[in-house]
Amino acid sequence: MAKIAPSVTRLWFHINPNNDTNFVDLSLAASAVNRRFYRQGTSWAVAGMSLVTQPNTTGIVDVSKMPDTWMAKNSHTMVKKLWMKSQDQVLDDQPSIAAKYRDFKVYLDKDMVSSTIQEVGSVAATDGQTLLPVDSRNLAILPGEWTYSTIQLPILGGATGTSNEVTLHMVGDDDGDSRGIIHGYGLARSRPQTIEPNTPSNVGWITEIFDTADNLDEIRLDVTDNNDYPPYRVGDTASGLTDEYYPGGANNQPYAALHSVANVTGTTVGGKTHMEGGIFGCGLIRFDWDLTPSGDTQMWLAIDLVPGSYKGYLTEVY
Repeated sequence: MAKIAPSVTRLWFHINPNNDTNFVDLSLAASAVNRRFYRQGTSWAVAGMSLVTQPNTTGIVDVSKMPDTWMAKNSHTMVKKLWMKSQDQVLDDQPSIAAKYRDFKVYLDKDMVSSTIQEVGSVAATDGQTLLPVDSRNLAILPGEWTYSTIQLPILGGATGTSNEVTLHMVGDDDGDSRGIIHGYGLARSRPQTIEPNTPSNVGWITEIFDTADNLDEIRLDVTDNNDYPPYRVGDTASGLTDEYYPGGANNQPYAALHSVANVTGTTVGGKTHMEGGIFGCGLIRFDWDLTPSGDTQMWLAIDLVPGSYKGYLTEVY
């Protein structure tokens, strides 16, 4: 059996419990603490998470992530290919100029787009920051360059060579200079037929052969009209629903998928609250804090990663 590379399997984060929202990018965190490059386009296995709070701290913590859907995976794959194809327009002629750590990196949602990576000198991560792991003295790891990907969109009617640079986020609508990946994917795909089957209105002679009762018309309506629409929302130009309705897009659950909800109580043993592990697409996690701290405003989050064959971790290509 191949040896598993030494890697940090428990990541600690120091957070101000008065915050509303924070983010974790596991690929960023693992790259910084292991001094080793981890691509973001992988699904990370998390064994579990623990929140350590001060006595009498109460409230609720929501943990969210990318949706575990084929739409999320396929949209990420499609946009990544478009990003690579766009860059290949230059690299085909000048392949040697590609940055060594070039990687397709995306944000989780619109809020993460405006997030900044935690400042190393801060005592605890402030509101909205993307967290960095800390040591036993609450010193955050020194990160290197971690730049999220951009795409150059041509400006219609503009001068030759002009473009609009946009970043990319997985869930939600387009927002300013960032584009929703699932939203864009939904708009780029054809829709299934609105009604299946598409039956003729004329009954025809075959049906009349068995017309021995007066309820065949009603039965036929049951057979053809019940469940003739898909069991998921589909845009229909005829009814005015012209937009996309993919879960995770602009008009249907446009926020990160809820992974778990944890209750922090004043009687929590040892001040430790446990949260479920799972699989996190691209290693992106969102934490929404609704806490009422008491006394010393200190809080720590531990994320336990699963050992595996990808540079010490259990992951798979997303």
